[in-house]
Amino acid sequence: MIRELDIWGTMKAVILENEEIEVIILPDKGSEIFRYRDKRTAIDYLHVYQEEIERYLQDAEQGVPSLLGDYFFGGCYTMFPNAGIDQTYENGYYDYHGDLRKAAWDYAIDGCTLKLKAGSRHVPLGIERTVHLEKEGTRLTFTDRLYYDSNRQESGAIPYIYGIHPYHSSPLLDENTRCIVGGETVDVLPARQQTMRKLEFYRVEDEGMIEVRNPGLPRSIQIRFDKEFMNYVWVWHDHDETGTPYVTSLIPCTVNGHDGIAGAVANHSIRFMKPGEELITSWSIELHT
Repeated sequence: MIRELDIWGTMKAVILENEEIEVIILPDKGSEIFRYRDKRTAIDYLHVYQEEIERYLQDAEQGVPSLLGDYFFGGCYTMFPNAGIDQTYENGYYDYHGDLRKAAWDYAIDGCTLKLKAGSRHVPLGIERTVHLEKEGTRLTFTDRLYYDSNRQESGAIPYIYGIHPYHSSPLLDENTRCIVGGETVDVLPARQQTMRKLEFYRVEDEGMIEVRNPGLPRSIQIRFDKEFMNYVWVWHDHDETGTPYVTSLIPCTVNGHDGIAGAVANHSIRFMKPGEELITSWSIELHT
């Protein structure tokens, strides 16, 4: 079932749900996956920064002029056409983690399918997305068409980066939670009293899959993707000894490193799109017993 909902007064949300899972997507805010909740356990497998929501609501109530993209909610968003630091490269500006994560996407509901579309403000690249939740089970499937917008001024091949950026925290994350890339455990989370801050990059070799698995919970979360396209995974942790919630991200991405377009050009992991070119890729989120 798919339905629309107005939240926080003016923002549109689209809810996809079946008997097992409830998903909330925010087209007005980069088509961010705001919630991915297991109905059986009431566990939300994505982390949202509640203080940012409260800041947004407070500013809206006080009439503070601001853009929705100025607020960082977390959840899971799409990085395109950049990932990593913001910069100008060959006369094109690339926002931090891409401007499409901040943009309002057009959307339409077609039966059991959600269709979304958005274009970058700075370079002639766009994305069309279809989202489908199975009638049974927890698999949420995304099919993305990345394209060079021929209706805008062409300027030769355009460099781009594409990636999927989820955030996780408690209760999914706890001591001994395993972070898995392509079937291999890359990290086991420490006790809350220990600091763990890092950003590392892994080449995907055998399987296009990431998983966060807490042995104390009945189900883990997996994201599956095309490893020939997103052939790197960024692993980021931000935990400190104060006991604040763990925050972890396992991020499938097309490039190696956090230095944006110029960095990916320098290390030869960048992708280019030519005028008239398009690319279709699929990925999915599901819970695993």
